[in-house]
Parts: sequence; C-alpha cells; structure tokens
Amino acid sequence: MAEWISVDERLPTSMINKVLVYVQHEDYVGYIGYGHYEKYKDVDGWFDLEHPGEQFAEHGYYVTHWMPSPEPPKENRGS
Repeated sequence: MAEWISVDERLPTSMINKVLVYVQHEDYVGYIGYGHYEKYKDVDGWFDLEHPGEQFAEHGYYVTHWMPSPEPPKENRGS
C-alpha cells in the first residue's frame, strides 16, 4: 500500500494523475477525496474529481497529502 505524501514534500508529476487526497477544511477535521493536481500556464491547483471542473480551494478545502490511486482489481473469470 502506498504511503501518504505531503504536498510540501512533492506534487504529482503529471496533471493526468488521479490520486487520493487528504483534505482539510476550517470547519472539518478532514476527509479523503479523489482528485488531480494541475499546473499549466496560469492554472495551479487541486481539482475535485467528484465535482468536475471545481478546485478544492474554491470551497475552502485544502489538500495536505496525496497518494497514487491503487490499481483496480483484476477480474478473475471462471473461478
């Protein structure tokens, strides 16, 4: 299992990475979401894949840690 990576330590290397993120909010302890990091020209931020086109920060949420998404299960037909 992958370990959580602090955003202060490093960021995903590709904007197409879909990753699990740990998100903090001033009103909540935190939660795990699904998103991607994008840095292109003047765009720099974490996007919420549960709400396409929206950045977490637009709603007061800030990503503190991330980890690569796990591989999907391999289907075992015929068992």
